[in-house]
Amino acid sequence: MPRLSIIIPHRNDQQLEETILSVLENRPRDCEIIVAHDGSYDDPYQLSDEVVYVQEEPKSSLVELLNAGLMAACSPVVCTLLDGVVVSANWAELALKRFARPEVAAVAPHLQVGRNVVFGIAVDAIHSKAKLRSGRVDSRDASAAGPTLAAGFYRRKLLLALGGWNDEVSSGSADVELAMLMSELDLICECEPQVVLHAKAETIPSRSSGHTISELAGIAAAYGIASASLGATISSVITAAFTGTVSAALAWSSGLRNATLTREVAERLEYAQKQLGASREAVSIKIHGETIQSRRAA
Repeated sequence: MPRLSIIIPHRNDQQLEETILSVLENRPRDCEIIVAHDGSYDDPYQLSDEVVYVQEEPKSSLVELLNAGLMAACSPVVCTLLDGVVVSANWAELALKRFARPEVAAVAPHLQVGRNVVFGIAVDAIHSKAKLRSGRVDSRDASAAGPTLAAGFYRRKLLLALGGWNDEVSSGSADVELAMLMSELDLICECEPQVVLHAKAETIPSRSSGHTISELAGIAAAYGIASASLGATISSVITAAFTGTVSAALAWSSGLRNATLTREVAERLEYAQKQLGASREAVSIKIHGETIQSRRAA
């Protein structure tokens, strides 16, 4: 059994091939490479002897492709790399060493996006209505509540127990929702600043669209970070009128009223708690034969 499964979803042929090439040139030992696609990629370089191809339904979303790769993986640790992310020598070794500590659930690498550095989803952002509403949730220092969708390492069995990524939301908010879920369950994400990956800005899913902001609002409501009351909604729009962010405020207000999404996110948390045996009391979770302690946030 390999020790690492690398999951790469297909969105763009050129970006995918750039990522696959960089991984093959800097391939970690004992790993498998999984490319998840919706049937629109035909392996022009005939790499099926080195790459496992997983075909999902046509027009599957990016999040659905990642989950398909997760279901196909068989290693204790999985790594996600969006197509367009480029790796270099020894890029996975330091991250994998952090999983020697059984309490570590995920590891966020240093991702260089143009001139910007991203480590993961910022710890303070997942508790801040203002930051969620602005979409500015990426951590710029070596701390994170969870990895970004673009690049991250996870314990596979734990990620499966959480239900993978929430495919009811888009790629702009799925990693934020997972980070909030991990935080609520007190699951630890560590950053590895010495693992440096590179990506162009267009590789990273946008967080500034009205659709993403609306989703973040529904997620925030599910976790009690934002109120879905009419008064709170009106106050948000009035405040935005004075700050020039009316479109974002309207998207946020729409999301607060999305009871279906809020309920789904709340049910997902409840499911994860049951799967892990999580409660307000400390519990033991068996992962790959090791016992870790987890306590749900009060």
